[in-house]
Amino acid sequence: MYRAFVLTTGLLALAACDTPREQCEANIDGNIKALKQAIADSEANLARGYGLQTEIEPNFYYGLCVGGDRIETCLKQDLKRKSKPVAIDLDEERRKLASAKARLAQEERARSAALAQCAAQYPET
Repeated sequence: MYRAFVLTTGLLALAACDTPREQCEANIDGNIKALKQAIADSEANLARGYGLQTEIEPNFYYGLCVGGDRIETCLKQDLKRKSKPVAIDLDEERRKLASAKARLAQEERARSAALAQCAAQYPET
């Protein structure tokens, strides 16, 4: 839990360092990145013939905890990720892949105009 808090806080601090223009540009590239990931996932599913579902299981163990001026044994928890094969509709997966590829082409065509809009909205000073 503490590790997740530190990581989240660190990422928020780094994001706060971005200029408004950099944030605007990152949003544009974020859509493209997400579509590329969706395409890669669909292609992998079609190549395998099945999908993968990620399950998160708690993993409990005993460790040392510090409380005030005392060190004692306590129960801790980590989260363990497991991939489980799941059946998919191959025709639906092909349609999803085609749709994602078409959407990616649209996003890439619109990217330069969107970047120009970010530059106009947030000129560098």
